[in-house]
Amino acid sequence: MIFYMGINIGAFFAPFVATGVRDWWLQKHGFSYDGSLPALAHQMLNGTLADTTQFQALANKVILNGSQVTNLQQFANDYLGVFNKGYNFAFGVAGVAMVLSLIVYVLFFKYLPSGNRVKEVEKTQKTEPEKQKNMVLIFGVAILLMALTTFVIQLIPNLKYDLGLAVGLFVAFIAIIFQMSTQEERARVISLILVFIVVIFFWMSFHQNGLTLTQFALNYTVKEVGAFTSLFFNLWSILAVISTVVGLFLVVRAQSTFKERMIGIAVTLLSAVVCYLFIYNNHLYYTSPQEFEAQASWLKIFFIDNKTKPEVFQSFNPLFIVSLTPMIMGVFSY
Repeated sequence: MIFYMGINIGAFFAPFVATGVRDWWLQKHGFSYDGSLPALAHQMLNGTLADTTQFQALANKVILNGSQVTNLQQFANDYLGVFNKGYNFAFGVAGVAMVLSLIVYVLFFKYLPSGNRVKEVEKTQKTEPEKQKNMVLIFGVAILLMALTTFVIQLIPNLKYDLGLAVGLFVAFIAIIFQMSTQEERARVISLILVFIVVIFFWMSFHQNGLTLTQFALNYTVKEVGAFTSLFFNLWSILAVISTVVGLFLVVRAQSTFKERMIGIAVTLLSAVVCYLFIYNNHLYYTSPQEFEAQASWLKIFFIDNKTKPEVFQSFNPLFIVSLTPMIMGVFSY
């Protein structure tokens, strides 16, 4: 349960982190984000953009210093270069997060309830003759199977060697764990392999869902929303919304103590005020910029623009799951 919830919490934050890193890189190079620009820039470079009016308008709009774009070809090259590099950094953040998770696991593994038992099992298994296998032979067979799989798959029309290499790595991994297992472990290893195969298709479907949702959002949703709706497209504002809901839950829950209800009331009121400030500043910025600029500096912190980002739509899926899971568990445990 905790593992499942952790996955979805991470999936909720991931799109915000990715878009944040990308937008930071764009701003660092004097650009802002617009979802329509990359496609138009590619058309410009490919020579398939018949009417450059929209592209010119968007290009002028995303230049942060307010200057006008005079060379659309050069702008398309520059914008796509920065845009793509921003996504590279966003992907790098995911890699860093995976390394951090591995470090956390290694550091805290000894605190797991089964840690001592696993160590005892490992000590026992090290004395078994069956464990004294030739590692060179094991890895040699795995590499041979990987190469063979890669070669066979790239022979199939419309399939390339990179897909074959990915499948080959999986086959090599399966070959290694199968060869290293003892006779007693074989049944469990086979069960684990079957789970791996099922999980492959599950995650294919799961991520296809996110990809499809992003493409739909990019092509068929508006790029700017109202002040209230903008709450759901910024990390800090949506966290304020979530905090409001959590506070209300503590207030109305029958099992809540008096102290928990007081905490719930405080969290609800504070979060609601923050949400109001986000909405107010958004409305003020777009209706009366001079009045917005005249505000105190600390009030300007609570500002979010009204732009939507297609990737952020993916956050709604895990948020929906995380929100419903406790309710579903409550129903079945009632």
